[in-house]
Amino acid sequence: TKETPFLEVLKQITRAGTGAAIVKTEDGRLAGLITDGDVRRRLETAGQGAFAFTAKDLMTEHPSTLEADAMAVEALDLFESIPIKIGEIPVLDGDQVVGLVMLKDLVRLGLS
Repeated sequence: TKETPFLEVLKQITRAGTGAAIVKTEDGRLAGLITDGDVRRRLETAGQGAFAFTAKDLMTEHPSTLEADAMAVEALDLFESIPIKIGEIPVLDGDQVVGLVMLKDLVRLGLS
């Protein structure tokens, strides 16, 4: 949720091994996305003060998303069209978060 403390966000990103954390509302809808780059930038600018932040202070509220029925090539096209290079995009089924597609997985499949 948006109230998740900074250190817990770090733990979740590390545990998942994805380089990003999806922030969801209580009912499973997308609230935002936090990338490891977002975390690094906050640490760089806020220093020790960053540890008082919560997910809402770190997240991008309206990240690019993919629908659950999107083809892998559509995901790759979306990654290439985003001006700020990111490695993860949330996947939605309607308004519910169902996953996270990672650019490195698409590359591993030979789609680059």
